[in-house]
Amino acid sequence: MQSPKMDPRKPPEYILEVFADPTSVKDIVKGILHTIFFHRYFPCIRPTSFDVLNLTLPAISDVELETLIDARVNALIRQHLSSSSNSPNGGVRGRIAVQFFEKRRRK
Repeated sequence: MQSPKMDPRKPPEYILEVFADPTSVKDIVKGILHTIFFHRYFPCIRPTSFDVLNLTLPAISDVELETLIDARVNALIRQHLSSSSNSPNGGVRGRIAVQFFEKRRRK
């Protein structure tokens, strides 16, 4: 994991590079995003788990969050598939950025 990019106007952005078999990419990215949100989602949650490659990862049972994660992962997969057909060696990279913003209370 690389250190965060520091810009005083933006929250830190962490980059996690993942190399995976194309048939497992969707489940792996979903597992990573569920784990991140499980540890950063502050409203009351109903915990659940997500199994990926013989690992049980934490997840949140929330339809809205699941829909958002599915949409972003599917967009990444579509981008990956269209890019891999144009790449001579078949290798491509994709990136999803997750940022958490803090609401500051006015005094």
